[in-house]
Amino acid sequence: MQKNNTPIRAAIIGLGRLGSRHARHLVEKIQGVDLVAACALEDDQLQWAHDELGVETTYKDYKEMIDKENIDTIFIVAPTPFHPEMTIYAMNAGLNVFCEKPLGLDFDEVAEMAKVIKEHPKQIFQSGFMRRYDESYRYAKKIVDEGGIGDIIYMRGYGIDPISGMESFTKFAT
Repeated sequence: MQKNNTPIRAAIIGLGRLGSRHARHLVEKIQGVDLVAACALEDDQLQWAHDELGVETTYKDYKEMIDKENIDTIFIVAPTPFHPEMTIYAMNAGLNVFCEKPLGLDFDEVAEMAKVIKEHPKQIFQSGFMRRYDESYRYAKKIVDEGGIGDIIYMRGYGIDPISGMESFTKFAT
């Protein structure tokens, strides 16, 4: 909720495997947020957002959505190569931004994204790196910070996604 107890008006870009999960959570599990608009390229995804989640307005062009909608924040869950340009556009439009990881694929684009984020210190930017809240990761970081295992020279982490929804991931991966 905002200071005046009105719900935060949110929009989302991307309704694929992860985007649809974020959208459902925004509607069903997060208090004080109204998901008022959604953007995706697939008609069936937009129809799903309208029919299943009650999202009133849908778009295929994220810039049009940002320019037309009265929103406070945007969730960027589009394919990774578009994260920097979408974040820059949203930050410059005065929105708070949640952007899924990774932030981008091109270092220079991500550096430009970081520069623009820093130019808007009153807006909130958060990256979707959920492992920072995992108890096991926090415990491992504590051990490392305390010098409990020596210097780290290499680390590798794995996550296992549920099998449901993988068809959208494999479609994107090609």
